[in-house]
Amino acid sequence: MTIEDIAERSDVWRDSIEHILKNVKAIVGALIAAVIGVWAFWPSGDPEPTAPVTEEACVALLESLNDPS
Repeated sequence: MTIEDIAERSDVWRDSIEHILKNVKAIVGALIAAVIGVWAFWPSGDPEPTAPVTEEACVALLESLNDPS
């Protein structure tokens, strides 16, 4: 085995390791993006505040639905 053979094999190993690391980085990036996406839409423990339903609000809504224009 000559030094050229060893150098060629080491280049192949280096290229293989670079490809593996590139794929691992892509997988980690996709996982981070997925976690951030889930976290962004995960509901918090506190319910959203809502306006109290009043009779005036109900009448106004029904009138707006019955408006012919």
